[in-house]
Amino acid sequence: MRRLSSPCMYVMIIIFSVHAYWGTSARADSLDFSTDHRYVNSTGTTKFKTTGEKLDSDYEQLNQLYNLNLSKNLWPYLQFNAGSVYQINSTWTKTGDNKVDTEETILTPYAELNLTNPLYQAGIGYHKRRIEEDVTDLENTQADRDEITGTVGMNP
Repeated sequence: MRRLSSPCMYVMIIIFSVHAYWGTSARADSLDFSTDHRYVNSTGTTKFKTTGEKLDSDYEQLNQLYNLNLSKNLWPYLQFNAGSVYQINSTWTKTGDNKVDTEETILTPYAELNLTNPLYQAGIGYHKRRIEEDVTDLENTQADRDEITGTVGMNP
């Protein structure tokens, strides 16, 4: 199965980019990293009364979620936010002689620059979402969505 590159690679790219831009004094005001891992395993046997035949089935699921967020106040009213969510959902099923392996990877990096003061606010952001699916005996699929947003507002 084809996998996206390691989440560590994306973390290193973000850290290097921030470090390169702000030099050796680059420090995030806030840096959050979290993970969530879940594993499910199920096995069973079905016996058909009419034929006496037994059918074994196995099911495994592994879900991994990695979340990184960084926030930096550049000037009193200017804030930079960036981060990414990387999710891997893998499922393996076997019923009799039939095997199906499914893997879904979701990557959602983002970067935002927001200017907020007591009179007005403005911001620009970039969000990306990539979903890749790989299922046994089916063609791999990939869906990308890129979103650029801009906001302008004024406080009365």
